[in-house]
Amino acid sequence: MSKVTLSLSQAESLAERVADELRPVCERIEVAGSIRRQCATVGDLELVVIPKRRGLWSDHGESLLDEKLNSLVRYGRLIKGKGGERYKRFLFPAMDGLQLDLYIVTPERWGVVLALRTGPAEFSRALVTRRQFGGRLDDELIIHDGRVWLIEHVITGMIDSSDYRGPFFNSSREPLETPEELDFLHLSGGWYDPVERACDLPIQDSFDWREQPKLSRSIKTVGTVSPPCADRIGSTP
Repeated sequence: MSKVTLSLSQAESLAERVADELRPVCERIEVAGSIRRQCATVGDLELVVIPKRRGLWSDHGESLLDEKLNSLVRYGRLIKGKGGERYKRFLFPAMDGLQLDLYIVTPERWGVVLALRTGPAEFSRALVTRRQFGGRLDDELIIHDGRVWLIEHVITGMIDSSDYRGPFFNSSREPLETPEELDFLHLSGGWYDPVERACDLPIQDSFDWREQPKLSRSIKTVGTVSPPCADRIGSTP
């Protein structure tokens, strides 16, 4: 099947309808990817979501979002693709198989994942690559499992490359708090509007994360989903 592309206006309209239908079963939902960057053409829809659950918060088990998605699949409005607890892929049968990617996060992972899934890919790679390796991330930090950690808290394994994976952390330490995208970006070269993001953007003055409170407490981030649209998922924009 050839890859489907939409104009930005078509993609925004469909993304708004998707967000509108899923919002009641999500604590938080936001459109990411090329739509958020306002690209002229869009090849898939990407959403970052925090699902609602029936009981106490847990990373595991079926959520209200899962129930809603399963219902949309049963009624033929979505086709289920690959995925697991943190990533789910669906296709729109009414739109020649246009792809919908859902990134499932917890509140503490929101800031990192939203930034990385907004892209573009080169910028996202730079966000998780330390500056000594040509990236944007403060050299004292490392990204692991959607969280930001101090390298000094790594107790085993060598940190000798920009794409190091699988560190083990001192269990008495906690990762830095990045509940908003702004918190994370100020650890990785500073805030830039999604439409401006590229791997060659200059690194802004370093944010002193050891002393300052989270910026998200006083500065509102941009790029939220537009007001909901009454149309339903799966219809032609």
